Amino acid sequence: QAVDDALAKLPEVQASAFRLLKGEGLSIAEVAAVMGISKGAVKLRAHRAYVALRGLLGKRVERKGS
Repeated sequence: QAVDDALAKLPEVQASAFRLLKGEGLSIAEVAAVMGISKGAVKLRAHRAYVALRGLLGKRVERKGS
């Protein structure tokens, strides 16, 4: 649930890339084809999603530990 809540806060293009890669298990090439973008663009969007999720979920973990 925490990941879904965090994904809802991301730009849709980042959330979609993350969901397709990690949720659906597609390859970078497959995600690129589905989204109609280059493999490099998939990598960039996924990387930005990972960084944002680490920040959002890290804050959530810190709050629980306090």
